[in-house]
Amino acid sequence: RAARGALADCPYTLYGTKDIDVAQERKGMPDIACPLEVRMPDDLKGDLDGQRRYFAEHLPRIYRDLKTHGAVVFRGFELSRETAGFQSVGEALELERCEDPLHSVAARDAVSKDAGVYEAVNKPSRRKFYVGMH
Repeated sequence: RAARGALADCPYTLYGTKDIDVAQERKGMPDIACPLEVRMPDDLKGDLDGQRRYFAEHLPRIYRDLKTHGAVVFRGFELSRETAGFQSVGEALELERCEDPLHSVAARDAVSKDAGVYEAVNKPSRRKFYVGMH
């Protein structure tokens, strides 16, 4: 457990069997998009509170889609473009924040280390693209 005000360590990743025949495992499965792309509804443009509510109100469907498609990518949501908004999306999705496992190697600049928000890459051309860890 993390000290008060500190982020918890990220959970360990558990890996399964390495010798999986993916083609065999996929036989008989429906052909589904991965990742599923979810675009911000037009009526939420400029409405950050509405975008926050969107994530909270659609939480069960988002998690169902995540399980079905393996990944869900959200496009066009203005809320996640700023650090505080990015955090509120994670909160609405009930994600647990944890320490970036690469924080000690200075792989990326911390936008908000306390919040676990880092720049996606250190290339100047890609500045202002953020990534949250877990």
